Amino acid sequence: MMRQFSTNRSISSAILPTLESITASNLSTKPASLSYTLLRTSNNNLPLYRTVRSQSVVTEIKRVQGNVVSFRNDLQEALSQQGVNIDKNRYTCNVQTGTVRIKGDHYQLIKSVLKEKF
Repeated sequence: MMRQFSTNRSISSAILPTLESITASNLSTKPASLSYTLLRTSNNNLPLYRTVRSQSVVTEIKRVQGNVVSFRNDLQEALSQQGVNIDKNRYTCNVQTGTVRIKGDHYQLIKSVLKEKF
């Protein structure tokens, strides 16, 4: 004997809007992709790392979710407010892995800025 399942379940309007209430302007708006989040590690630390290879030092920020370029721009602005100007050519953004690399040892400075914001 097979059971018949009802497909007439109604979803409350508090969760989803009705089709009649959705307009074309709601559908054509850009998604909120300008936002980003910086996830902390499992020990609740900032995902900030200093890598030394040969004679070069790179400061790396990992676990950026969302718009990595927007995060880099906001980080540059926050650093310039503290009087430190790091050239844009020294930044490398990897959107797929969610990392920002900065040439040079800027670990302590970036750590203080990220603690204030995140």
